[in-house]
Amino acid sequence: MSDLPAKLKRYNAAVQALHAATSHDELTARILDVIQEVFGRETAAVLLRDGDAPALRIVAAHGYEPEVVKSYRAAFGEGVAGTVAATGKPRLVADVTAEPDYVRGVSTAVSEMAVPLLV
Repeated sequence: MSDLPAKLKRYNAAVQALHAATSHDELTARILDVIQEVFGRETAAVLLRDGDAPALRIVAAHGYEPEVVKSYRAAFGEGVAGTVAATGKPRLVADVTAEPDYVRGVSTAVSEMAVPLLV
């Protein structure tokens, strides 16, 4: 419990950084920064609904191949992220090789965490 003040300070700084964003692009970039800072991840992506279609596209990413960012689309209910979009419930996959719903976005991925963003 001794690290609680440090964690709260980090979370507070993250919330302030998100709140200070003045554009959609800046907000998604800051979300990635917060993910890297809070969770210590080298790869992360923000996926949002692709227009009116029931599908997701990558709008910002760290550690992804540019071609993956450009071409990735996941229908609601497809893959881990698409399932989270369809159900509204977060998922943590500890071993992507054992996950039948996993759609590879990063070739070296071991695990995946997906959380719904309501915008």
